[in-house]
Amino acid sequence: MVVITALFTCGFSMGTVEMHLMAIQQTMHAAHTMLIASISILGLLKLVGGFVFSALLDRFPRRNIARR
Repeated sequence: MVVITALFTCGFSMGTVEMHLMAIQQTMHAAHTMLIASISILGLLKLVGGFVFSALLDRFPRRNIARR
């Protein structure tokens, strides 16, 4: 249940970040290439963060993580 809540919270917060980023750039009348580039960079950061976190979870014993 904790993992489900964490995934929902992460997805919800990242979704709101993307919506606000798009709204800010549309208000500022930024170029479409800037909007595409910023959303792409945000997506890449999500992927890299997911890979790093999963690698750390695989590296450490689960008993030690649960105790902390």
